[in-house]
Amino acid sequence: MEPLGFSGFEMELEDVNLSKVKKWTRMWTIGLGGSIAQSRLENGVLYFGCMDTRIYAVDAKTGKKIWEFKTDGVIMGFPEIHEGTLYIGSHDGNLYALDIKTGKQLWRFQTGGAVTALPCYENGRIYFMSEDRNVYCIDDNGKEIWRHALGDKIVSAVTIHEDKLFAGCFDGFLYCLKKGDGQEIWRFGTGAEVHNDVRFLIHEGIIYFGSFDSTLYAVRIDGGKEIWRLKTGHFGCGSSPTLYDGKLIYGVRDGTLFMLTLEGKETWRFQSGGIIEGVHMVHDGRIYFSSGDGNMYCLDMGGKELWRFRTEGAVYDMPKIRKNLLYVGSWDCHLYAIDINTHEEAWRFNTSSNQPAWVEPPHDTFEMSINREGSDDEVQEEDKYDVNVSNDQSFDSEYSVKSEYVTKSEYA
Repeated sequence: MEPLGFSGFEMELEDVNLSKVKKWTRMWTIGLGGSIAQSRLENGVLYFGCMDTRIYAVDAKTGKKIWEFKTDGVIMGFPEIHEGTLYIGSHDGNLYALDIKTGKQLWRFQTGGAVTALPCYENGRIYFMSEDRNVYCIDDNGKEIWRHALGDKIVSAVTIHEDKLFAGCFDGFLYCLKKGDGQEIWRFGTGAEVHNDVRFLIHEGIIYFGSFDSTLYAVRIDGGKEIWRLKTGHFGCGSSPTLYDGKLIYGVRDGTLFMLTLEGKETWRFQSGGIIEGVHMVHDGRIYFSSGDGNMYCLDMGGKELWRFRTEGAVYDMPKIRKNLLYVGSWDCHLYAIDINTHEEAWRFNTSSNQPAWVEPPHDTFEMSINREGSDDEVQEEDKYDVNVSNDQSFDSEYSVKSEYVTKSEYA
């Protein structure tokens, strides 16, 4: 059994019990600073919001700023782009529509809470969700068409498939709603919050999604029947797998990246040192993904590390590649362009502040206790330690976590 490091000492995972003790609030307790969470590449331009409350457009070739727009709140989510308009939410409760060339505001729509996840544009309508518990549908002039309240706060990128809309909610349910009027068709219950920064994967009538109960689910979109579930490590999981060549690539919050079959059987795993979420890119037979340990990783298709690029902050952004450059934003207040051939920095863009935004510890939702049979003296000795779950950057990036899985690994 490999050791797990905590506040200056080590113990084995079999000696540790991790329990979820409160709801995840990290998304709404972020301070001001120059940190970048997520970005988008479109037609040679990088668009991203920042914890400095600004939205930026940056030339992907040179790293030069094209424009910026200031809101009244920090910005966490990806923008949606359609025919010259950029749509993005802010913690100030607004969904903004900006001219993609100039950055000038076209309109904004006010909700009752932070708008943190990726909206969706389809056929003249924009669908998005808010901390105020509502799923919204508005037209492309910013006028409300309908809203539907769910059972708790929502941090969910809108996923639309034919006439259905899918939303994850902090009440522990995945909801399937009618796209036309927002009425509920079915809901599927998990053991904790359902959170997704990117759209859910839907493949051959099955939707794949994670929950903070540390489980990946596969559920039929017609009727909401469970096909399988897989326990995926510790500290919860969110978002959705990436599909490539009939396999699922999935990263979770204890830093593990999995390669799975469509039946939920493990092929291999790779251990990073921090939170992994969102979409992972496959380019020329290589897997690129970011981690809260500050690294952008490149693996071969067998899960072997080829190289990594280190930033000075956690990396939650999804990798994007154009020609020979890979782009990623970091919590260290910079957007990086990395040459995928030399693995060197090509340029970096500095946001308006060099001060990283304050954010709650990554695993503050979980509490750890020690499972060890022994004398009262041993228990008292254990109580001397201040046992806290390590932050992202204190994990050893080489250890292998052995978790309890519903489906057994197929590899030796």
